[in-house]
Amino acid sequence: MKNRLGLLKSLSVIALVLVICSGVISADTSKVLTLTLEEAIDLALENNIDYQIELLTWENTQIDEKIRALRPLETEEEKLQFKLLTRTNEENLNRAYVSAIVNTIRDYFNLQKLGRLVEIAENNQAVAQNSYQLVKRRVELGELPERDLLREEKSYEASQAALASAQRTYQNALNDFLFVLGVIGNYDKAVLPSEVPVVTFDLELNDTLRLAKENNLGIWQQSINYRLAEINFEKIKAQNPAPLELQKAENNFAVTVLNQLKVERNVERQFVDRWYSMQDSKRSLESANLNLRFAEEDYQRSIKQHEIGLITETQLTQSKNSYLNTVNQTMDTRVSFLTSVIQFRSDLGLSVWPL
Repeated sequence: MKNRLGLLKSLSVIALVLVICSGVISADTSKVLTLTLEEAIDLALENNIDYQIELLTWENTQIDEKIRALRPLETEEEKLQFKLLTRTNEENLNRAYVSAIVNTIRDYFNLQKLGRLVEIAENNQAVAQNSYQLVKRRVELGELPERDLLREEKSYEASQAALASAQRTYQNALNDFLFVLGVIGNYDKAVLPSEVPVVTFDLELNDTLRLAKENNLGIWQQSINYRLAEINFEKIKAQNPAPLELQKAENNFAVTVLNQLKVERNVERQFVDRWYSMQDSKRSLESANLNLRFAEEDYQRSIKQHEIGLITETQLTQSKNSYLNTVNQTMDTRVSFLTSVIQFRSDLGLSVWPL
């Protein structure tokens, strides 16, 4: 948390407003932007409005703490209430931080995926165009009827429309991505060289539950609420209340105790389910990586077969598209696992970035 808060120390409110209004970097005249994942995350944290709001809110919480230190001694109840506020603001800051990172990771690799979909659409158009030209020559030679040419023409037009749609989707996603990062300028393409970071999840179930109970906000809040309820109950008893009022106070305190027990049980069940879900995700990732290896081997075999004349250009292109589709599926699985680990580690009170 100290590292994350260091950014705030170098920002004044005026500077922050200028950043939000004008963006942090100016684009050059180039139409291609190269950006690593680390650079994208840094930009996102500098420009994400929700995160900046939580940073300022957290700074105000720290200011309040300094002001309180100058005041007369507070009651235990007042101290506990301020602890609740402080921990809640800290948790909101952490959630905004993690959200900015996770969303940037998803957007970054989604843009890579959309770029591959454009390449697939280009390949499909090339195949459709080649097929159209072949049928056209055969129709001219009288080998095929005119209706076959019409069918190929429609197929070719559909491939052109699919390519235009893929390009439009890519450009819209690129513009949205750069806007969130605060990058000013019109770019036709972004070169995103980073691979999906490899991350492991080897926490045992017992360690997971221990960390959850130690760091979970809900359990902690209930423990504070329990003490506040206890203080309130003691105050009521000190006033020598009527029997019915005392009974009502006892019931309210019992409800607080039961609520704390319920939260603890729910948190334990939630993290047990999530832990097993992470194990399933690990197995899915292993399977996806294996499928990618096989797809790459198949594509490399097709390249060699094409070089010695065993398959046509169209067959090679189809093999490449199959490989690119497998790449997209595998990257989706890797990104899903990565972001799940980041969110799970955050919920356990562990560091999430850098990995």
